[in-house]
Amino acid sequence: MASKIFIMCILAFTETFFVSCGLEDVITVNAPTSLINSPLYSGDDYLKWYASFRVNETDQPDSFSGTEIYYKIYNNSSDLISQRNSILSVNTSSNSTAAATRMVDTYQYQVLGARSFKTNKTVSQSVFVPASILKDRLNVAFRVKTYAGNENYGANGEDVSSFEQFRACVKFSGRLRAFVNDSTVFVDYDSSEGWKYFSGTSGSFGTSVSYDDIDFIIPSRSNGKSFDFFDEQDTDSDENVQPSESDDDYKHNDSASASDTYYVQFFAVGVAFDSSSLSNAYSLLLDLGSVPIIKNK
Repeated sequence: MASKIFIMCILAFTETFFVSCGLEDVITVNAPTSLINSPLYSGDDYLKWYASFRVNETDQPDSFSGTEIYYKIYNNSSDLISQRNSILSVNTSSNSTAAATRMVDTYQYQVLGARSFKTNKTVSQSVFVPASILKDRLNVAFRVKTYAGNENYGANGEDVSSFEQFRACVKFSGRLRAFVNDSTVFVDYDSSEGWKYFSGTSGSFGTSVSYDDIDFIIPSRSNGKSFDFFDEQDTDSDENVQPSESDDDYKHNDSASASDTYYVQFFAVGVAFDSSSLSNAYSLLLDLGSVPIIKNK
C-alpha cells in the first residue's frame, strides 16, 4: 500500500512538473520560399545586385508578425563565406531555430531597416515585410544601393518592373514603397497615366502623382545609415559613411581584399511572437545572397 501511494505521488509530481514547466505547443513558423533572384558577392553584373524572393503566409501561427531581413557587412569575402556557411550548416528542420540563433547571437546580424531617400524619414514597422500586407504583396524585391549614373531612373517614365536593377528601392509584388504627402504608400507607373500611388495595400485604383513628389523608400542599415558607403550620390550627409570597426553590423578584417569594396550578406526569416517565452520565434532561414558595394559602381 505504501509503495502504491509512493508511485501515485511520483506521478502527481511528474504531472505538476511538466505543467509548471510550461510545455505548451511549440510555435512553428514557416520560412519564406521561392528565391527569385539571389545575387552573388563575386558577380560582375550590376543588374543582378538585388535580392528577390517570395514570402510565405501559408499555415502561419496567429502570432505571425511577418518576414524579417537580416544582414551583415564585411570587408573580406572569406569572412562572409565562413560565417554564411556556419549559419547554413545548422539551417535544418531538425535544428529548428538554431540557424537564426547563430545568425543573431553568434555573428550579430542586424535587422534591415528602411527610410526615405530624400528626407531620411524612417519607415515605422515591426518587421521588414509586415504580416498585414502579405496576402497582397507576396513577392519582395529590394536593392540597397543605386548603381552609379542611375540616380534619376524613373523620371522619364521608365517601367518600374526594372527599377530594382538600377536603383535602391523596396518593392512588394511589383509596386514600389514610397512616401507621398508624408504618408507611406505604394507607387506604380502606368504607360498611359504616368505615376500613381495607392494608399491601401491592395487598392485597384490609384491617384496620379508627379515623379518629383515621390520620396522613394530604400533599405537602410540598422543604425539608420545608408549603404552608399562612398557617398557617390553627393548627399554630403553623415547618414552616408563607410562602416566603422565599432559598428554592430560590420565585420572588419585588417587583411581586407580591397579597400574600395564591401560585401553584404542577407537572410530572410519568418517571425512570430511567443507569448509563453515573451520572445520571438523564428523559421528556418532563406539565404538571399550577397551583394558587393564597390566604389564608383
